[in-house]
Amino acid sequence: MREEDILELIDREGDEVKVALLPAIQYYTGQLLDIKKLTKACQDKGIIVGVDLAHAVGNVPIYLSEWNVDFAAWCTYKYLNSGAGGIGGIFVNEKFTEKGGCETFPMLQGWWGNNLK
Repeated sequence: MREEDILELIDREGDEVKVALLPAIQYYTGQLLDIKKLTKACQDKGIIVGVDLAHAVGNVPIYLSEWNVDFAAWCTYKYLNSGAGGIGGIFVNEKFTEKGGCETFPMLQGWWGNNLK
């Protein structure tokens, strides 16, 4: 995948796109994408960015908050060696949580969430 082609597509079609889901690593080739650069290009067009970390987590350095990624998901059975049935993981940028100032995305805490009152 040529990042130049992705950036050109974002620039050309970005005003019509609401969510982009990017692979951190293209699993057929092992190519590591510049998620920070692609996230910025998407967000400059108002696109929410999600990252598939299935082949990246436990394999390469990941800086989701530093890259300003909106959300990400991953499994643990590949490079974290949990085996079949292992748990998955999800990241939601703090800007979408009550702590980040967004009242439309309530923060759930504990196993099923809780009422702090």
